[in-house]
Amino acid sequence: MERRTFIARGLALAGGGIAAGLAGIGPARAAPKTLFSQSFSLLEDTDAGWGPQWFSQRYGRAWGVKDGLAFFEMPDPQFGAAKSLPNPVLVLDQDVADIDLKARMSSRNPNARFGLIARAVSYGDFYACYVDGLKLIVSRFSGKEEHVLAAGELPRPGKFGYFIRLAVAGAGPVVLQAKAWPGDALQPPFWHATATDESSPITEPGAFGALFMHDDWVGWKANVKTSSFAALSPEVARPSIPSITFAFAGRITETAGVIRTRVVAKTAIPAQVQFQWSTDPAFGTYQTTPVLDPKSKLCVVKAWLTDLPRAAKIHWRAVATTAGGAIVESPIKSFNTPPAKDQALSFAFGSCTDYEIPTRSCEVAATLNPDVFVHMGDFGYAMTGAEAAGFRTADAYQDRWGRMLASSSVGKVLDKMPWIMLQDDQDYGKGNCWSGNVPEFSVGAWNAISGNLKQRYFAMRFGDAHFFFIDTHRWADDPKAPDGPGRTILGGAQKAWLKQTMAASDAALKVLFSPVPLRHMQMHYSEEHAEMLAFFSSIQSHGRKVLVCAGNSHLHNIARRRPASGGSAVNTFVSSGSDKTNQKSAPGAEAGKTLVYDVNAFAYVRLEQAWAYRKLYLACIASDTGEVIMEREIAM
Repeated sequence: MERRTFIARGLALAGGGIAAGLAGIGPARAAPKTLFSQSFSLLEDTDAGWGPQWFSQRYGRAWGVKDGLAFFEMPDPQFGAAKSLPNPVLVLDQDVADIDLKARMSSRNPNARFGLIARAVSYGDFYACYVDGLKLIVSRFSGKEEHVLAAGELPRPGKFGYFIRLAVAGAGPVVLQAKAWPGDALQPPFWHATATDESSPITEPGAFGALFMHDDWVGWKANVKTSSFAALSPEVARPSIPSITFAFAGRITETAGVIRTRVVAKTAIPAQVQFQWSTDPAFGTYQTTPVLDPKSKLCVVKAWLTDLPRAAKIHWRAVATTAGGAIVESPIKSFNTPPAKDQALSFAFGSCTDYEIPTRSCEVAATLNPDVFVHMGDFGYAMTGAEAAGFRTADAYQDRWGRMLASSSVGKVLDKMPWIMLQDDQDYGKGNCWSGNVPEFSVGAWNAISGNLKQRYFAMRFGDAHFFFIDTHRWADDPKAPDGPGRTILGGAQKAWLKQTMAASDAALKVLFSPVPLRHMQMHYSEEHAEMLAFFSSIQSHGRKVLVCAGNSHLHNIARRRPASGGSAVNTFVSSGSDKTNQKSAPGAEAGKTLVYDVNAFAYVRLEQAWAYRKLYLACIASDTGEVIMEREIAM
């Protein structure tokens, strides 16, 4: 028998079995028909994916076809990699709700986890079944979470791995059935795992495909191979929806009176994106802005909203369209442009936020309506902990930050104000990193997601405040080396820029945002600490103040630091550990103190409107309760 005929007959027989299974789930429905089928033995060798209909959300993973088998490679996972970190590979523009999937998959790593996906409706939101050792797991993946719906025991795999089958049908409830059997054996007449989802079911059509997850047992690399894949459904396929994973406003710039704001958006699948903005919340009229790089492999696009009016609330949204005709609009978001001279303004900042818990600090901060939110670093702890990113690669770290930005709690801030994110050591991927060992992969990875214009140090004028953002790792000397003359945490170019721009600014409030506090600089770079503290003091005067804001240290402290050489004291505000699993809520006995350790809290700062006695208000606010832990008023 000709090989092509043999393969076609095998797919037809597989399709018949799938059709019988789907027809038996739920109420009577139209007879299933073949929606998609592929035998990879018919494809030429390539390292550029599985074909034009397939899309991988992890551009950094090696995947392709070799010797008639589709492969997907995963490197050694990071130590402490979170258990539930899916790597989906999807068939696009064949979206259905009710589906019966079957594939033959194998790996030489017995601890590799792999399986099938159905109803993928957004980034990380889908149903799946997968092999995990000798268990078959049926789960609902959603954002940062996996909810296991059912599990069943499996026989040992055969010479050709497993056939895996997943059938999904219905809406109230959704019924899921899964089975897996050795690749050289007959299909069993029973399902290994059956579940219903009524609590928060995915009821709409979505993409389907294959799922890959890292070895969660011994932490070895894995190469998963797929020989065939088939999908049946009674429905007519629809174009895949380009759901918007996150969208936020970043830096605001002003040149020659022209105010611009950088905006950033990520879609779950490739799409054409444009941004629209208006001063009318109903969008009766609006302006449209094209993106700067429409072919991002990360599906992240950026643009400028330009010619913005001063002291105005800007309403904006991202609009994504696919070649298949699907279109999605993000929720309407907003931010304030810089106020006029002498007007009030406010900002909030936090740092050190764990991945596995909600970011309550953002939920509370959003209720205060600050003009700007700054995250000072260690955003989701991609590098270490019990829930690290899956791999030490750019796309895995971006997946971590993307899931953080896509969470509903962080989204409450992104909906209402510009978001500035600074990169600390855990974001770089090396604890206490310095110029000699900063991992380069994370530098570009961060630049691709942030709205910082790919700059490590920069300034942003906002009314009577001038914000200065710095990097405390990229050009630093080794913090573990003995302290002594000439050592630097800033590097020559960054320090020269900082001094020049801060000295030249006529702002009433000059705010330095540093990922690490001055105390760290004093301990490891004492000469430079004395130099910079004296400089900050020297540019203060009546009505002109410097405020140094920092994170990193898992404490909260409002203090005044006076240079040893004399001069006016400089106000400092450290707020670190905004949302961590091993910290306590507050207030308790901490209320009223000016130094608190290991409490979930964030910082809020407000510069009052200019009167005869203008004031600056600082408050440390509990992330879990919204109550003020410590506060201080400073006369300008």
